Amino acid sequence: MICQRCAFASLRWLRPTTLARLASASEVPFGIAKDAKPRDGVKKREEMSKEEMSKEGQSRPHSRSFRSVCPFTVHRTASDNIPVYVTRRKNRTEDVTVVKKVRGDREALKREIEFLCGTRASYGKSGFLEVVGNHRRAIKGYLRSIGY
Repeated sequence: MICQRCAFASLRWLRPTTLARLASASEVPFGIAKDAKPRDGVKKREEMSKEEMSKEGQSRPHSRSFRSVCPFTVHRTASDNIPVYVTRRKNRTEDVTVVKKVRGDREALKREIEFLCGTRASYGKSGFLEVVGNHRRAIKGYLRSIGY
C-alpha cells in the first residue's frame, strides 16, 4: 500500500493548494482501499534490511507491489520512456495531453487521471486517452509513483 505522502512526493512541483486539495479528497487516492492488506510474502519497507532493499531495486527497476493489483497497465516505449505526450490543437491554442499504450481496464485509468488532473478525460478516435491541458508532468509522476 502506498501512503499519501509517498504517492504525492513526485508532485512537489505543484502549487501547495493543489497538493492540499489532492491530499484532502474524500476518496482514497489512486484507488487504494484503506483496509487493504499486504500480499503474502511481501515485506514492508521498515522490515527490510539495507541489503534486501538494494536487491529489490536492482532486480526490477520499475517494479512496485501496486502493479499486481492495478486494473490497467501502461507499457513503456522502445526507448524506455512513459508514453505521455502533449500536442497542440485548435490553431495551436489548446494543449492536449495524450496517454498511449494503455492495456486492461481503460475506464479505471480514465477515472484516476480525471481525479488527478481535475479535468475531463476521454478516449479519442485513435483509442488514446486525451486530457485537455498540459498535464504531462502530473500524469508521468503518477505513473512513476505506481511503478510504471
